[in-house]
Amino acid sequence: MPRLGGGRPGDVDRRRASHLIDDSDRIEALERVETDAFADRERVGYRCFLVRNPEGLFEVEQQVFIGERDGKIGWMRSVCSGFRPVDASSASP
Repeated sequence: MPRLGGGRPGDVDRRRASHLIDDSDRIEALERVETDAFADRERVGYRCFLVRNPEGLFEVEQQVFIGERDGKIGWMRSVCSGFRPVDASSASP
């Protein structure tokens, strides 16, 4: 099964998590990455990454499901929580 983040499950870089991020957005933290497999699909969950932009600080969670075709990603669907505002004083670094 191809891996979204590289050679091992859970490997991820900020470019992979940022395909919905604008140029003005800055990813400040990626707190947890979860991986799992179900039947012929693999799931990668980017849980709670912090994004700062001119409008403030936001939490985001994203689940990505992938399927393999000829050793490559042949099918992919993602679900995103959207940018959820957080109080900067309570956000973890």
